[in-house]
Amino acid sequence: MAKNISLSSVVILVLVALVIGFLLGIMIRKNPPAVSCPISYLDSKIAAGWGGYAIGDLKEISGKDFTLSSEGEALKITILEGARTRALDNGKLVDAKFEDIKVGDKIEIKFAFSDKKMLGSVVTILPKQ
Repeated sequence: MAKNISLSSVVILVLVALVIGFLLGIMIRKNPPAVSCPISYLDSKIAAGWGGYAIGDLKEISGKDFTLSSEGEALKITILEGARTRALDNGKLVDAKFEDIKVGDKIEIKFAFSDKKMLGSVVTILPKQ
């Protein structure tokens, strides 16, 4: 009799685990995580994958929207309010002002995806080559 009870307990636990997993799967599909990468950015010449860094020449500044270009490709990234700005000077990172960034600069932007937008949190002015 004791073997039947523990076997029943195992079956019930497995069924409960399956139901919980099923319900969590439904919840995730209805409310996907904020970080979702449009597949077109995965093969970008400017941006590196899901969340990372974008490097290119600054083609346009429109408010907080930066357009980077590289090898005939253009990519718009919105810079977050309070984003960190820095410059690479003689191999060292130094603090810079947002106003120091100019069209034509080669820049690197650390970004993440949110609501299908690329949001930049750190902008680094790279040395001209």
